[in-house]
Amino acid sequence: MEAVVGPTNTAVQGESRLIPGAAEALAAARLGEPQQLAERITRAIERGRPRLVYPGTFRLLYSFPAAARFYMPFLAARLRRQGKLNLDDPRVMSGGSMGDPAAREARELWLRELGGRAHNGRRTPTSSKWFSRSRGSS
Repeated sequence: MEAVVGPTNTAVQGESRLIPGAAEALAAARLGEPQQLAERITRAIERGRPRLVYPGTFRLLYSFPAAARFYMPFLAARLRRQGKLNLDDPRVMSGGSMGDPAAREARELWLRELGGRAHNGRRTPTSSKWFSRSRGSS
């Protein structure tokens, strides 16, 4: 069974939002919840389904990838005009538990603010004051 997993409320979301423009690009997306993902994977296996796309809102993008490829340049241009995407940013950052300090800090802060708590898909720690501190200059 193939599990195609989109944005899910895990600590990696803290790191993902360090990518310039990622927080804004994902702002309208509803984050999936790990417990619900586990339940859906179990159900898909039990029912013999070959594939699960989670959260379900990403099924359309998975089914029609050309639509996402068409939209992304417009989103990138808008974020650049708003000053939220700097194509000249030279930073390279490693993620994960052994990643760069800024990535580890973003992961830890995500866990402290949202760890284990469900949310409405809109509120994320990226709206908090700490996020601009953990990103550094862009």
